[in-house]
Amino acid sequence: MSIEIPSTASIATDDVDVPDDPEDVFETLVADPSLCCQQCYRRVRARYEFDHGWGRDVGDILSFVDYDLPEGAVDWNTADREYWEEAELADRREEAHPPGDDGSGKACSFCGAVDHHRSPSTRSREEALEAAVGIVATLIEFGAAHNPLVLLVEVADLKRDPDYAGDDYETFRLAVARAVRAGRSR
Repeated sequence: MSIEIPSTASIATDDVDVPDDPEDVFETLVADPSLCCQQCYRRVRARYEFDHGWGRDVGDILSFVDYDLPEGAVDWNTADREYWEEAELADRREEAHPPGDDGSGKACSFCGAVDHHRSPSTRSREEALEAAVGIVATLIEFGAAHNPLVLLVEVADLKRDPDYAGDDYETFRLAVARAVRAGRSR
């Protein structure tokens, strides 16, 4: 099996920040189905900050505007909300025939998954390595410092470990954290 790092020629720019804690990078950037296909972990959407004043006025009635609150804040606290909107990235989704379960009628242009929100069942070691290549490309697009080789080696090793082999989420989370630490220590 040969592993080829996909092109990131059309790098997405948006307002998603790379977390400081390497343990949070996978969950925040890659495992978010509103940003990445959960089959191949490639970017399909971007998130842009939305004007706070306008977000307070119309955010509750516009379906494309969402908000985040600081941890522990109460939901009715609109002063501390950060408003954002998500947008589909060009050439990341294409028409699917027939449409998927999510009703969108579109498929991931990288892997062909019709419902990019759904994670597949536990991946084999080879499938996990293919997904890890998608994670590398996504981390590059986000500008997250990491060591791609460490990520691939960690995924391969963890898929051999009985404690992690059946838990793809934890395998990728741990591999990404280790790769980010290695990339930041250079």
